[in-house]
Amino acid sequence: SLLKERDRRDRDRDRRREKKREEREAMAVGAYGGAEAVTAEVKEIVTGLKAEVEGKHGKAFQTFEPVSFVKQVVAGINYKVKVKVSEEECVHVLVYCPLPHTGEGPQLVSVESGKKVDDQIE
Repeated sequence: SLLKERDRRDRDRDRRREKKREEREAMAVGAYGGAEAVTAEVKEIVTGLKAEVEGKHGKAFQTFEPVSFVKQVVAGINYKVKVKVSEEECVHVLVYCPLPHTGEGPQLVSVESGKKVDDQIE
């Protein structure tokens, strides 16, 4: 009987923990995650938009090296990518990648210039 009571309390505790974990995850949907080192996939996406980024920025870049990114899951994925464009300067590039079934490719949303290498992506 004592063992049954302890087992019941343990199950209740585990259910409460699981519910809290689910609530935390639900709150994170739609929010940007933490900054990560650039992946091959993100590098390819942003590099493919280099000419468009240069057009929005109004100048060509000798260097164009994606460094890190944050992502937001929406109806597709928003990637905000820090791109090193000189020894000290970066641009922050926002790219929207629609869901695969749409057949649409990545879309450049915005470019923030005047960023430094150590600036946070926000």
